[in-house]
Amino acid sequence: MEEYLNLLLEQIRCKKARPYIAEEMKGHIEEQILENIKSGMSKEEAEKEAICDMGSPIETGILLDKIHRPQMAWELIGIITIMSIIGIGIHFLIGSNVIESSRFTLHTMIGLGMMFLVYYIDYSMIARYSKILAFMLNGFYLWILFYGEKVNGTIFNMNFAGFHISLFSVMLLYIPLYGAIIYQYYGTGYNGIIKSIAWMLIPIFITRALPSFSLTVIFTISMTAILTIAVCKKWFAVSKKKVIAWLWGIVLCIPCLGIVVIYKLRLLSDYYMERLSNILFSGGEKVISRSC
Repeated sequence: MEEYLNLLLEQIRCKKARPYIAEEMKGHIEEQILENIKSGMSKEEAEKEAICDMGSPIETGILLDKIHRPQMAWELIGIITIMSIIGIGIHFLIGSNVIESSRFTLHTMIGLGMMFLVYYIDYSMIARYSKILAFMLNGFYLWILFYGEKVNGTIFNMNFAGFHISLFSVMLLYIPLYGAIIYQYYGTGYNGIIKSIAWMLIPIFITRALPSFSLTVIFTISMTAILTIAVCKKWFAVSKKKVIAWLWGIVLCIPCLGIVVIYKLRLLSDYYMERLSNILFSGGEKVISRSC
């Protein structure tokens, strides 16, 4: 019962409501246990059946969270809005380029709008449809990858209502979505770990098609860290030490092995091979002039 209640309460963001909800839910379960015992069940069977009748703790917790949503922090939002307006004013006062100041204003307003949107969005709803959203997002990445435009010498852009959106920035949306995806595998053991890693590999392979090794590193480290936190919080009911050791061992060893293979087989041009040699054996990277 305690495990069920703890899992249910994790879905409720309003901490003040948790004790009251826990007391009420515990009362319902205990009443059902007594009814099951009267019908001829043993105490263990009665408790198991009562908990089963309550349904999924995650789904029940999400429904209760909608009822007991935390209050909007208007003071904090007001401070952020005022600071943003002050920032816009300072930018116009000290800036010499009206176009740049106008662009800064537009970006600030978009940022404020996104903040309000994220604040109002129920993340539990996103978690429920996280796999569908991830599938659509990866499809969108592939579409830009093959049909994206070239803007100011940079490829992989999309033109939307006159605005050029870079694939590099859009891809970062996958990282918070990944946390919702692996939450769907709560309690599924090693099978859930394997599926979580599969969802991690999809965007990583897409980033390898981009001329940005740093983006691949950001994706790999960020999602591995999220999965590590999930394992530490006992989402998967597996051996934490073994899974974390294997996970980070693979993440750290594969790039090192790749670098060794590239260096031994000389798979890069002479210029990049010389840079790689300086990084590996000289304690740092020297400035190397490229011959014309």
